[in-house]
Amino acid sequence: MVVNLCPCMALQKGTMLLAVIDAMLSIVNVGTLVIGFLIFDKDDPDFSQSEKVITLVVLIVVTVMCVLQIALAFKLYMGAIKKNYKSCRLWMIISVVVLIVNLLNSIVDSTTTDFEGTSLAGNVISIVYKIFEMFVVYAFLEELKLEESRELNSSSYNTGGSPVFSIQDQQTQTQYSSYPMQTFDNQLSNQGQQTNTNGYASHNGSVVTAA
Repeated sequence: MVVNLCPCMALQKGTMLLAVIDAMLSIVNVGTLVIGFLIFDKDDPDFSQSEKVITLVVLIVVTVMCVLQIALAFKLYMGAIKKNYKSCRLWMIISVVVLIVNLLNSIVDSTTTDFEGTSLAGNVISIVYKIFEMFVVYAFLEELKLEESRELNSSSYNTGGSPVFSIQDQQTQTQYSSYPMQTFDNQLSNQGQQTNTNGYASHNGSVVTAA
């Protein structure tokens, strides 16, 4: 039995809603990163050249990841609408990889740097939300598998329980089923012909004898 973690709606609608939330959050993140690019001061003397390069690379990588998240959210949304198992499974696989990377990143940051409370809370909320979202999508995938198995069982039941014969099979069956009756009719007609022939022969014989 599939457990619905969205009791207020069906799993399909819940998956679609989560996909929309994913896309909106990613768009907000992209906007924040663009603002970061704009306000980033390359001539700031407090940062060395290597630190500036690392900061720019990190901003670019995170921006690309956010754009990919938007594309994945769109793919999940369309997969939920069309009930496409492969699209939802692809989102699930990539989300597992992203979740593992986020967990490792949070662990490394918490052990090597001074992790602020707001940053820690934000990462924890993001990870918990992603885990919840993955459970919902996983339940939706299981529901799709159950629906597919039911359709296969119903089609096989209809084929096995109510066999459909082709026209040729029906004609052959009708021919074989009517064969005994045709044989019986032929026997009756042969007997009738023999009777008529015998009667005609006896009739001719009587005429000859009389002559």
